[in-house]
Amino acid sequence: MKKMRNIAKIALFLVLFVTIHAGLRQVYYALITPYDSYLSRQQAFNKHEGVYDVVVLGDSHAQVGVVPKELGSAANLSQLGEAYIVRYYKLRYNLRKNPGKIQTLVMPMDLHSFSPFWGENFNIVSSSRYVNFLDYMWHTGVTSRVLRSFVHYHLFPYADCTDDIYEALPASQKEIRRKAMVRFVRSLAETGATEEQIDNMMTTHYGEERLWLSQKGLLFFNRVKALCQTENIRVIFVRFPVSEPYVEAASQVVPIEEFDAMTQDLVDAWPGAVLLDYRELYFDREDLFTDLNHLNAKGAEHFSRHFREDLVRLGVFEREPETPKRKTTPPARTYALPH
Repeated sequence: MKKMRNIAKIALFLVLFVTIHAGLRQVYYALITPYDSYLSRQQAFNKHEGVYDVVVLGDSHAQVGVVPKELGSAANLSQLGEAYIVRYYKLRYNLRKNPGKIQTLVMPMDLHSFSPFWGENFNIVSSSRYVNFLDYMWHTGVTSRVLRSFVHYHLFPYADCTDDIYEALPASQKEIRRKAMVRFVRSLAETGATEEQIDNMMTTHYGEERLWLSQKGLLFFNRVKALCQTENIRVIFVRFPVSEPYVEAASQVVPIEEFDAMTQDLVDAWPGAVLLDYRELYFDREDLFTDLNHLNAKGAEHFSRHFREDLVRLGVFEREPETPKRKTTPPARTYALPH
């Protein structure tokens, strides 16, 4: 009898625990997710009726560099730090959730795109909704970090969420938007770049050990390739514009000629893929950058119009009648495998 009472108490405790836990999860998601800009863009993409001419997946270079409204029927689902690992899972999610909605896919092919330090990690809140952890662990191995991420996001998302809640407050949202706007109109020509900033950028992209090639990144690149070929999706790779000081610093880490040859081989082995090279496009225009490797608002609009011209040339978009205010710019260097 006593044993039965103990079992009943344990069962009651578990029911209460699960109920409280489920309630906290719902409260957390109700408070936090409305302020997740990446989620709102994904939801808008899901609700959009019809097919997009162009969908952009990528990291911050693509996020701030491509203005969808300048392209036309386009969607930009890029987010900070999105390497090929997360890109694969996000693409797979959208092919299932939004079948047939992606015709042409644009993705970055930049100097840090295959960096182990930068590319093998992913943000829990912004990226884990896409990641299939069992699949990820099957292909990359089980690590304590992956297990922590899985438990954190799926079971206890509200753990250590003080910063998230603070940022979700209305007053914080105003300040976050204000800082973002200030940053987006900032000009590298006016602010300049210090040695400390350059060193921090190299550490952010390549880690303290300054590594640039990730085998896991290449693995998931090929998984992206398999998805696109199965779904008959045309792919355009882009070397996004960066400043000359950034390339000079990166060249101390990345053997650029070797990297360019390797990535060119990857594109050549992908039937129908195209690589557009804009890396040096604005070497003489630091006024178009907000920092060493991100375009500001003026630069993003300028580049997006330039990019559209090349997409028109490639047949992705139909050419619109030109207005006196819009000037065409020379096309980027293009590498393509003949059909």
